[in-house]
Amino acid sequence: MAADTYTEADRVAVLVTTLVGAGCAINRGPYVLAGNDRHTASLFAVIVGATHKGGKGTSFAVARETLRVADPAFMATRVLGGFGSGEAVVDAVRDPDDDNDEGAPDTRLLVLEPEFARMLKVASRDGSTLSMTIRNGWDGRPLEARSRARTSVASTHHLGVVGHITLEELRARLTDVETYSGFANRFLWVSARRSKRLPAGGNVPGEIAVMYGERLGETIRAARRVTRVHRTDAAEHRWAELYDLMADDEPAGLLGAVVGRDAPQCLRLSLLYALIDGSPVIDEEHVEAAWALWSYCRASAEFIFGDATGDDVADRLLAELRRVAPEGLDGTQQRDLFARHLSAARLERARERLHQAGLAETVTIPTGGRPRAVTYAEAGRRRRSSPAERSLFTQPTGWRMSHGVGRIAA
Repeated sequence: MAADTYTEADRVAVLVTTLVGAGCAINRGPYVLAGNDRHTASLFAVIVGATHKGGKGTSFAVARETLRVADPAFMATRVLGGFGSGEAVVDAVRDPDDDNDEGAPDTRLLVLEPEFARMLKVASRDGSTLSMTIRNGWDGRPLEARSRARTSVASTHHLGVVGHITLEELRARLTDVETYSGFANRFLWVSARRSKRLPAGGNVPGEIAVMYGERLGETIRAARRVTRVHRTDAAEHRWAELYDLMADDEPAGLLGAVVGRDAPQCLRLSLLYALIDGSPVIDEEHVEAAWALWSYCRASAEFIFGDATGDDVADRLLAELRRVAPEGLDGTQQRDLFARHLSAARLERARERLHQAGLAETVTIPTGGRPRAVTYAEAGRRRRSSPAERSLFTQPTGWRMSHGVGRIAA
């Protein structure tokens, strides 16, 4: 990657951010039809990493310079954040109406949320329409915002979302509502970390942003003339193989809910790779590139959500068991963890969920009197390595993922 030498940003975070921005800048014109649904180049992504050291904000800074050259008007006026409601999002992309409202000047919108935890907080409020607006926005469905004064409608919107959050904030803020309602599986989840240490901070030379930004701008403008996109025969064959793999991938718990939209996500990525490659069709290499990137996002989701059960009591208990390991917690210590405000039956259900998931075990220890039941975090469970600890670009399909990356200076 041309920019990688000059930045501490995580390279996959830069890639995904650039793809989301480019897909949003293109517009809703190009699409692939699947299940009678139009899938455009609209992508939503969340970059998950440590505060100040996860390469989250830096990844947007690097992508921003290339996108500014590619489409300066879009980057200057259609990258917005800080939305406190679904109604505010609708207003930003609203249609003209009969009350002399000319509507939004541009119905493309890249939502940038450097504090994605704030968006999750807003979405979880009673009566909030933000989660529903985001879900419908990804689907391309008409959006509505009703108030006493008027009803705003957005029917030609084209959204992209880039959010940044720490792992701790995400686990604390992502509720069952957002997870199981389909909010979470409309996002690509990217585990990121600082790629290298550059004492001066790192600055991508302007000529690199200009060179690749101009190329990306040409492909964006060409893509706007495209409508329905088809796969070649070779791509169709490869897609069928991968579709079976995705159909068989049904993990349990939160992870299953988060990656449940794998085929549509991979489909949109293949469309976008074709568009930025200047191709009127999706070829096998675009499917392979999409699969490589989706595989990374899938591994990121497993790293982030794989041990989460979706039960807040079980997840809190597991976190404490791991904190005190190799020691365990007996029943009294577990009740104290919840300030004795939890019923014995509720705590037992949480333990049973951890037992079934293979995340904990309870051992009865003889004491000479009443036996003592102690629950331990499973000692033999291996820590999953973060996708950011493995370079996808060195894998056999890695070059396919970077095919086109050089073209957009990710």
